[in-house]
Amino acid sequence: MDPETKRKLGLAAAWCGPLFVVTYTIFWGILGHNIPPPNMMGLSAQELIAQYYGKYQFEIAMGMIGCCVAGGFYLMFSLQLASMMRDEDGQLGLTAMMELGGGILTSWSVIFCPAL
Repeated sequence: MDPETKRKLGLAAAWCGPLFVVTYTIFWGILGHNIPPPNMMGLSAQELIAQYYGKYQFEIAMGMIGCCVAGGFYLMFSLQLASMMRDEDGQLGLTAMMELGGGILTSWSVIFCPAL
């Protein structure tokens, strides 16, 4: 791969970090109706579903689908970080492997949990 293409791909992957933060906040928080959190004080589970989650069921489902897509941005960002750490060390050292493993596991959790 020529250096210019490698630089452009690296820059795109680096911008996936801020893109993840913005899109996950929008989908999970706003569209998923988690900001502000539902007022659960004094409501039973059935009342909470009937009064809150049932009313916003479609928006919450769309928000969780968006969270699954946005989780891929986190994966690309953490892979870019691990790649930069590997390039700095000249080998796949301990810190780069920790970043790689942590990024894969974290992105799996932010994709898998909303999918459930």
